[in-house]
Amino acid sequence: MKVHNLQGKELEVLALDFETYYDKAFSLRKLTTTEYVRDPRFQVHGCSFIRKENPFWLSGPSLSCYLNGVDWANTAVLAHNCAFDAFILTQYFGHTPAYYLDTLSMSKGEFGVGCLHRLNDLSERLGNGTKIAGTLESTEGVKELTLELEEQLSLYAMQDVQLLWDNFHKLYFERNYPTAELHIIDLTIRCFVEPKLIVDHDLCRQEIDAEMQKKSQLVALAGVSTTQLSSNQQFAELLRQRGVEPPRKISLTTGKSTFAFSKTDPDFLALELDERVTTLVQARRAVKSSISETRAHRLIANSRPTLPVMLNYCGAITHRWSGGDKLNLQNIPGGRKGQSDLLRQAIQAPKGWRFCRTDSSQVECRTAAWIAGEEPLLEVFRNNGDPYIELASEIYGYPINKHDHPEERAVGKAGELSLQFGVGVDKFVKSVQVGQSGPAIPDFSYELGQRAVQIYRAKRTAIVAAWKRLGQILAAMPSMGLNDSITFGPNGLYRMEADRIMMPNELFIQYPNLQGTDNGAGRVEFFFNTRDGVNYIYPAMLFQHLVQSTARSIVAAQILAIAREIPDIVMLVHDECDFLVREEDADAAIQFAVNCFRQPPSWCSDLPLDAEGSHSQSYAK
Repeated sequence: MKVHNLQGKELEVLALDFETYYDKAFSLRKLTTTEYVRDPRFQVHGCSFIRKENPFWLSGPSLSCYLNGVDWANTAVLAHNCAFDAFILTQYFGHTPAYYLDTLSMSKGEFGVGCLHRLNDLSERLGNGTKIAGTLESTEGVKELTLELEEQLSLYAMQDVQLLWDNFHKLYFERNYPTAELHIIDLTIRCFVEPKLIVDHDLCRQEIDAEMQKKSQLVALAGVSTTQLSSNQQFAELLRQRGVEPPRKISLTTGKSTFAFSKTDPDFLALELDERVTTLVQARRAVKSSISETRAHRLIANSRPTLPVMLNYCGAITHRWSGGDKLNLQNIPGGRKGQSDLLRQAIQAPKGWRFCRTDSSQVECRTAAWIAGEEPLLEVFRNNGDPYIELASEIYGYPINKHDHPEERAVGKAGELSLQFGVGVDKFVKSVQVGQSGPAIPDFSYELGQRAVQIYRAKRTAIVAAWKRLGQILAAMPSMGLNDSITFGPNGLYRMEADRIMMPNELFIQYPNLQGTDNGAGRVEFFFNTRDGVNYIYPAMLFQHLVQSTARSIVAAQILAIAREIPDIVMLVHDECDFLVREEDADAAIQFAVNCFRQPPSWCSDLPLDAEGSHSQSYAK
């Protein structure tokens, strides 16, 4: 079996599956993949392979000898959870193949986040059989396998690698998994298994000390215990004692009322503006959010000597990446709104190299306008205008400019970025007051927010019309037959089926068991199944999914264009691409990457895009 890599080179596929020592204290349940494989206790029991047809098992010196004889420059490695197996191959055995194939990632792309993607789940779903039960558990805590136990493990492992082989064949050759997405999977795996970034541990320790001191000061200022702040019920009672009713929300997964105490809940963020509970809320946030400390500790633990960057391909319903291996590098604070950027400073390029970043400018806003056919907004982008200033000027009723009116422009920015997805007045006002997408403006009034929503919806008529059309489609989807579909968007780009939508990258956004239910007030509400329960969806959210998934497809295509010329991609973070180049090549590389990010794919050739780029010694801007 052969495949072609991003450069078009034909490669022989080698499927493999390592079996390793584990026990109750030493396993992937307790440790990150990086910590597990780099630990002195780590031990490989053996590995099962398929090169062409029949599976085989090797262990001990025979395994090392075989791996030493593989022509890795002309080999693509195939695994289920390739990040694990290829990390062993590159970091433990020291072999680097030409390409990485991963059926775990392919399963996520093919079937969505609403189902399980373990080897056995995928094999059963594809009709390829099941794993041998019980064998792996019998090796727990066994450092030296008996001949009998190794024989059992070899049969188990060879069955696994056969399932792996058959699953890939069915996904790629029979179900026609998109080749471009295989290249994206390869880049995603490569960020982890071929790590190049280094971490300044002293800066991480500074972050830990600063966070612990800040937390201690806030708790002391609030005059309550950490236990009271940590417990939802006790925190709610503290609010009531100060005359404030705890905010509540309806859980999207359970459908039940619960406290709105999440760090992203606008009602909770708005509590900080209430002088009666300001210090209490700040202390609660500090106690509940140990993310900076935890991240700093994990950066240290996972960066000896280099930092692998684990990302989950198609980790979100919109196919965007999510953070993995207990270390999410996608949302490290960047120094805005008084946040520390020490952790970004700590993530660095090796000596003689530069950390380069190119970032797509306003890609979701541009994509939303393009999908809906919002021509006036597209024209602003084509003329290099600032839509945030234009909207803000209408909201406030006087001319706005970026230099003299930063708060007003921030309102315009919040309007364009959130109101395009149907946000109502209450949520919009609270998001502006607490500064969810810019500086906090506590005195932003409900009346001004109401005016903003009215102006936006009167101004962006094509986007509002897109919500209406998607509402009609959403109502029709549950009753569609297997061969029914409805097209939507420019040139009918999106194909809506009963419970899924075909996207430009040939992957589907999945809505398992999509159903409409009368809410008792004459309105139908729509729900679909996830692994965590039932999720609510409405027309403007469906539009948001289309926009975010399309933006992801655009950025992914641009990243591939960069990777054809610049091999050392090290992170894929939302709407940006991060890579390393030699110091002397940094300026030219950034210009090349920015040009790639300004070029839309052929299926949206009329979409005006822009980008910016920079390079530094570290991840900090």
